[in-house]
Amino acid sequence: MALRALWVIPLPGNGPPSVLFSRKYPTVEKRAKIYGEGGEGSDYVKIPNETEIYKAVLDELGLQHPPDKFIDSRDSCDKVYQKPIFELTVKEGKLWPVIMIEKFGVLYSCLPVVESASSSRPPLIDIPGVSMGFSLLFQMAEVVGALPRNVNEMHPKLQELYCYLSQAAPFGSVIDSNPTTIKASITGRIHTQSISAHTKQPAWRPVVPKTKPQLHFATTEQIRAVLYNRPDVDDVYQLYGTVTCKADLEGAMPEVTVNLAVPPDIPPLENLIIHPCVAATDPLNLQPGEVTSVVRKFHFNPPSEMFILCHYTASAPSADQSSTVTSPSRPPSVTMARSATPTSVSRSTNYSSGLETPTRGSMTHRGVITPSSERSSSPTPSQLSFQALATPSELPIKAAYEMTGDERQVQVKLRLKLSGSVKNSFEYFEVQIPFFNRGVVVGVDVNPSIGSVVLSQDRHRLGWNIGQKLPSRNLEASLQANVQFGPQEKDDNKDSFCVGLNTYASVSNDGYLLKFLVVLMVI
Repeated sequence: MALRALWVIPLPGNGPPSVLFSRKYPTVEKRAKIYGEGGEGSDYVKIPNETEIYKAVLDELGLQHPPDKFIDSRDSCDKVYQKPIFELTVKEGKLWPVIMIEKFGVLYSCLPVVESASSSRPPLIDIPGVSMGFSLLFQMAEVVGALPRNVNEMHPKLQELYCYLSQAAPFGSVIDSNPTTIKASITGRIHTQSISAHTKQPAWRPVVPKTKPQLHFATTEQIRAVLYNRPDVDDVYQLYGTVTCKADLEGAMPEVTVNLAVPPDIPPLENLIIHPCVAATDPLNLQPGEVTSVVRKFHFNPPSEMFILCHYTASAPSADQSSTVTSPSRPPSVTMARSATPTSVSRSTNYSSGLETPTRGSMTHRGVITPSSERSSSPTPSQLSFQALATPSELPIKAAYEMTGDERQVQVKLRLKLSGSVKNSFEYFEVQIPFFNRGVVVGVDVNPSIGSVVLSQDRHRLGWNIGQKLPSRNLEASLQANVQFGPQEKDDNKDSFCVGLNTYASVSNDGYLLKFLVVLMVI
């Protein structure tokens, strides 16, 4: 589980035509030579110089020669692609497995050692260095970030990379690739006095912070809904949520317990995916068709950085379950506790139709909870809640969209209504109306009730900037537009869905970190 070499290479046009950063590990290279020469035939290939590596990478990615030129080593039918694993052809043979990822126009690559004496290549899943190298490359990209086009080998970020690798992968063996803990180790923020000799330090928490104990939680949910407004057709939706945690707690292994509670009139959580640091979770003991309050409990030792505690989904309730929903706006609340001070929050979501036309759409909202945790000998449970984004019975935004006309001219009507339970204040509120399978827009006559309308630079999209709030008297906004199109000359604005009168409007805003996308089909 070690790496023979690491390289940072800019893509053509994003830096000099050379390797910006390289790191070789002679001790690992000696091991690779022993493994390569220990089988029936010697398949060891020495790592060439940086110039040859740069040329081999461009050849493998098809950036060195024209795309219409056949290169046998790259375009042969016998070549097996296993991206992001590549095979570099050099003078002495083939280097494999070379891992390459691209971030900000820069290639990050590494060559793990293959600990096998067999002449045949083992499956990638049997090479531990592949997964470790892949993770390390992503962390290296996070450390370096975006580089200027005139970057050179002496750039401060590249020099910082040497220091990072000396802690993350000394002698080629990956120990801890987390930039947060590596930076804390380099700056001397590790406090070993509070670590007992009999305490086992978890691998995901090698640094013990010394700070005011605090717990930060953020719940994010995305809902994709179809509203019909018909008594014979049930509205449906799919809910996807995440709970993010940031724990600033002292001690080598602080313990946190989280109770994710769902009210009795809300569908239970499904497909729960938890973080590896979670030691135990309560199973979901709910019979089919049963409607009851469900509490999922998590017990974990949190890492020092922000992480996603869990992913979950929830399906739309059946017609019988929907009839039992009482309506009331209930703030999302999830119960969280630790040995010092428990806190609580919870979530609730339910929707029903209210539009004139069938509407497809997705909405994302986020609630941020930042309960602080003070140490005490006898903890007392406390309640913490934040304002709900919408009542369980309706979506935050209702929309009706209509387009009529032909290929050269259309009339567009759009009406939006904000739910009364949502605060009428946003950082931005914008509607995008694209036009596919037509020529460029040559004339626009618009009449918005609020805000302004602009035409995009490619002249294929209208942008309606509503502003930071809707009229308080009715919480509604409307738009009427007459759009003329020129002849269609190119085929670069095609869309298989938007044929005939099929179209859609994309609505997005940011208030309470709320985003909404509505897709309407007009036939």
